[in-house]
Amino acid sequence: MRLFSAFVLLAASVCAFAQAPQKPIEVKVVVVNMFEIGADTGDAPGEYQYWVEREHLDTVMPFPEGYHDLRMNKDGVLAVLTGVGTARAAATMMALGRDPRFDLTHAYFVVVGIAGIDPAMGSLGSAVWADYIVDGDLAHEIDAREIPKDWKTGYVPLGKSTPYEQPRKARFGDDGNVYRLNPALVDWAFQLTKDIKLDDTAAIRQRRQQFDGAAA
Repeated sequence: MRLFSAFVLLAASVCAFAQAPQKPIEVKVVVVNMFEIGADTGDAPGEYQYWVEREHLDTVMPFPEGYHDLRMNKDGVLAVLTGVGTARAAATMMALGRDPRFDLTHAYFVVVGIAGIDPAMGSLGSAVWADYIVDGDLAHEIDAREIPKDWKTGYVPLGKSTPYEQPRKARFGDDGNVYRLNPALVDWAFQLTKDIKLDDTAAIRQRRQQFDGAAA
């Protein structure tokens, strides 16, 4: 079954590439989302739908190698939905990067998605700008029934022997667990948006109280 699926994926890629235009489309911005609840428009929104609707990404481009079709607007903004998980994300972004329909040479990539947050620091709908990306998938995990009694978790960093072991030093050279984003671009985005007021409603404040020790 896996071999058959791989063959179908390869065939779909070849067909898509064969239909590529002579001159690639120059993309200015690639918006990367991870999940969507249903359709790309018109129903309960996930991460993708608001971008599709509010940025008028009305041009639909078949993308059989990926998770959903690609969406683009007349201003050069291209959106891609990767699917949840590093395996889907890696395969989708590799397929996009190799797609001859697009010129991504000068494109900016904006990775946007929802995530958890400490309720003492923020509420649902808060916005956070990150300086670093940390890949937490590369690790060992020991069954909680078999860990030492003084361990709080069985999750151990790759190349380490205990949870939270320091210093963080790559065992195999540059292991790619931590990536620093372009600080100038991060600061530009922060300065551009830091004074925008996000609503903190009574309903959200009440929701925060469901967490032990949460501030009002």
